[in-house]
Amino acid sequence: MTVGKVSDRVYCLSYDDKDLDLFESLWPLPLGVSYNSYIIFGDEKTILLDTVPQRFSERFIEDLKGLVDLKSIDFLVSHHLEHDHSGSILALLREAVNCKILCSSFAVNLHKAFFNLSENMVKSVNDGMSMDIGGDTLTFHLTPWLHWPDTMMSFLNLEGVLFSCDAFGSFGALNGKLFDNEVDLNIYLDEAKRYFSNIVVGYREHVIKAVEKLSSLGLNFKIIAPSHGPIYKFNPLLIVDKYVSWSKPEFEVKVVLIYGSMYGHTKMLAEAIGMGVESTGVRVASFDASRVNVSFILKEVLDAPVLVFGTPTYDANVFPTILNVLDFIEVKKLGVGRYASIFGCYGWGPSAYGILMGRLKSMGFNLVEPFLTVRGAPSSSDLDNAKKFGVKIGELALKFKK
Repeated sequence: MTVGKVSDRVYCLSYDDKDLDLFESLWPLPLGVSYNSYIIFGDEKTILLDTVPQRFSERFIEDLKGLVDLKSIDFLVSHHLEHDHSGSILALLREAVNCKILCSSFAVNLHKAFFNLSENMVKSVNDGMSMDIGGDTLTFHLTPWLHWPDTMMSFLNLEGVLFSCDAFGSFGALNGKLFDNEVDLNIYLDEAKRYFSNIVVGYREHVIKAVEKLSSLGLNFKIIAPSHGPIYKFNPLLIVDKYVSWSKPEFEVKVVLIYGSMYGHTKMLAEAIGMGVESTGVRVASFDASRVNVSFILKEVLDAPVLVFGTPTYDANVFPTILNVLDFIEVKKLGVGRYASIFGCYGWGPSAYGILMGRLKSMGFNLVEPFLTVRGAPSSSDLDNAKKFGVKIGELALKFKK
């Protein structure tokens, strides 16, 4: 746990989680993750912003006691109900007996349902509502569907601190650090991109709406304080610009090649196609979908203009690990406006390719034909054709060069 002073009135309690293997039971955490809770000391009111997962509750309560008399906490601001932020609510309320919960109207019934709280314990705030805490004001801004319908942010006006909840967050434990100038920011920006592509991207139009809304209010952001990852104190708009870029998206000149291969034949085609793409000067991000978690694939798909899918026919269908990747790409709405093509080796019959073609069309991809399919093991001639196929794909990606 790390306790740090964010501004004159704001402290952060940050907890590194290096034991959790999968965030949301889906996304790998090779570098861990942090949970950030904040406390604001006004002259008249003391405000806690979010809590931490339930398994950290005991430590969290003890650490809070080192900063504040829990009975003096007036409000807990619950930016959204996801349990990595709300898991310690009941432990807090057992001791912070004067504390009321403030949340969006959508979240009121959620708090009652999950925590069996009485009606007078949970109060909703309106969009743009401000609270005088003594010496500063805290303003609430509703930002629904980032990435839950109940999400909101809050802004400490004079000190310029935006408490952004999951927006502008990232994977990665902080290892005793808190701020953007204390960490290797390249690592956390890469993990922020993966976090965005895994968690937020399906709601990217709401990211744009939220940024436009906050910008139109003329708020002077001095500090961006998310619920996960580093606090952006020295370059606060950097992560905002990244989120906007990933939301549009701004395509990188590259090709993402995703394949499944039972006995190595489709993999041979994938390698030859990759060589052809690289001969055009275009970067290839190649993934064996059976061995790379979809989390890392989505991070590369996020800003890729061209995708190529390789599959054998399996049970007269597309190879299962490719179907899994397609499911996530579809849920995250990452097909529209991009180009896709198909390759693979088959034995019984080529039925997989018609199925895959239909799936890609339904997801909004522009299909690049003809596809490259081979019956049996690829010959040297087939591999030459695969390289030529890769050249064509690479030349298509080059059209996205700015």
